[in-house]
Amino acid sequence: MTSFFARLAKINSNEFTKKEQVLIEYIKLNAVQIVTLNMRIENLAQETNTGFSAIYGIIKKLKLTGYKELLSCLEYDVESGTSEKTILKNEEIKNIYIKAINENFNSLNNKETLEIVHLIEKSKKVVVVIWERELEDISKQLWRCLWEKNISAFLIDKGDCVFDHIINNANHDWTFIFYARDTYKSNSINSVLGEISRRNSNIIYLSGTDPKKNIDKYITLKHIISLPSGLNLKISDLAFYSFFNDILISQISKAKG
Repeated sequence: MTSFFARLAKINSNEFTKKEQVLIEYIKLNAVQIVTLNMRIENLAQETNTGFSAIYGIIKKLKLTGYKELLSCLEYDVESGTSEKTILKNEEIKNIYIKAINENFNSLNNKETLEIVHLIEKSKKVVVVIWERELEDISKQLWRCLWEKNISAFLIDKGDCVFDHIINNANHDWTFIFYARDTYKSNSINSVLGEISRRNSNIIYLSGTDPKKNIDKYITLKHIISLPSGLNLKISDLAFYSFFNDILISQISKAKG
């Protein structure tokens, strides 16, 4: 069973006549009553002072088979607690994700991505660093891809006791990969990147924010992930990190055969 309000959200309100809009507003405000009374079509027409033609106009535009299905869709909404506001918010979230994914796709620089892949390929050791707990799974996916492609790769958590030991043993043909959010606010990453740089190791920095100058000077290659901004809704940014991660994994897999 489909939702009346979900179908309604897919249609521009300008497509409805004035009488149809009156009907829709009545249905929004009185969905529970319409379902509870199993309101007959003539009663709905009378209550709204519209007419059968307006009701059937809505039925046609929502691609329903008839008035009985309209009632069934409304019943589904009432029982599931679905409202127009909920549907519109869901639609808004969906559109935000689609827009941001498109922005990330359009901002992809194939040359930049291939440079990252090439650096990974030519490195003697690749160290994928779990710097932020929220991005742990994404870091693990990347490391797993490297391991499966027979690239000598370590997965290391910044809290591991051997973290300092690995950095102290790094050299010029090692590459460290960091997935980060706003770590530029942290003095600790500045210290870690500085130590890696002093050992002439490479640093790949993948983040949703452009690094500050005090960090940027240590970075070999970077990619800035486009994230939604200025929103009234709180949107998780993990999907956008995952999107780039999937692109990167695909390129690595393609390069390694």
